[in-house]
Amino acid sequence: MALALLLSLGARGPDGGVAVAWLAGAGVTAVSGAVRYAGEVLAGRGPAHPLTFVQRPWWLLTALVLFSFPAAVLVRDVVAARRERVGRPPVPRRAWPVPLATLAGAVALACVVALGWTVPVTGRQGDLARFLAARVDPAAADGGRGRPAGAAPGRPLTRQGADAVLAEARRGLPSAWPPTRTAAWTGTDDPATVRPKSCADRFAAVRLAEDRRAAVTAREVRLEVPAGVLPPLGATLHLRLTSYPSADAGKQVVAEAGDTVAACPRWSVPSPLADGGVARRWVVAMPAPDLPHDSCRTRITESSSVAGLPVVAGGALVVVGIGHNVAVAEIAYGLPFRDQLEPKEQALLDDLAVVAARLIVNALDS
Repeated sequence: MALALLLSLGARGPDGGVAVAWLAGAGVTAVSGAVRYAGEVLAGRGPAHPLTFVQRPWWLLTALVLFSFPAAVLVRDVVAARRERVGRPPVPRRAWPVPLATLAGAVALACVVALGWTVPVTGRQGDLARFLAARVDPAAADGGRGRPAGAAPGRPLTRQGADAVLAEARRGLPSAWPPTRTAAWTGTDDPATVRPKSCADRFAAVRLAEDRRAAVTAREVRLEVPAGVLPPLGATLHLRLTSYPSADAGKQVVAEAGDTVAACPRWSVPSPLADGGVARRWVVAMPAPDLPHDSCRTRITESSSVAGLPVVAGGALVVVGIGHNVAVAEIAYGLPFRDQLEPKEQALLDDLAVVAARLIVNALDS
């Protein structure tokens, strides 16, 4: 609020007034961050880098100025012009409307934040604690687990059989996670829109190979991970199960997925909301999860900017080949005002993808 008021006064003062106001606001932000950082140190909580205590208040102060300052100056000019038309003396330069209008705007914005209407952008108190509490530890390795007699996880599946397997896997996840229509990342991009051309050609070849395998059935469950579990916007989790006529289709798909990551680690796709209409994606191959079948694991990141502000979406993908069948678990998690995920956030996504893939494998075994 102090920064907004200083700016409103600086805009009406001599040259350099706005710059002085900005410096004053930046100084207040830095001091506030330093005080909070010192408090964490004295409390023995082992805080992160000091800059993390400045980033959020700086973004909030910038948003405050962008929304309140232009409106206040506009009101001032409109009132001044109106008074001139009716022959009244101009408003004194240090009086209404600019400082009071700016202060009113600052108070209104603070009330909006306090009422929780900006939670999708600013987050809520305790979001970090909820995020850390949501961490999922993968179950024990399946290598020595006894399987039911006669179980054949690589058997061909009908549509009803695939639905039954996914329903069984779904029971291993929280029932409070509702269904969603949000589409998965992988396999949805039109190769003709992908850049560079080498990646477009690679994706087109993958799609052609998939068509030639002629899947017998392909079923999917899409779930929304609530914002209370993964703040501030939640995430989407997809479980897919595809069955093919060929008994070695699982190995083929897993090998193809690994080769694609090696051949095309970075590419761009059209994004209507992004600045320039383009979003950039990159993938990193990770060690295969501890599953009793051929598998691969990949981290996926999409980065763009909207109205000049960074936006990032991170995710994890696990592909498991099981004879005739291919199980896929994929999670995507978007964050505004960030250009990358923290290691703890990415580790949580990795764990969730592995657990979801393991649930499908276990359901196939049963």
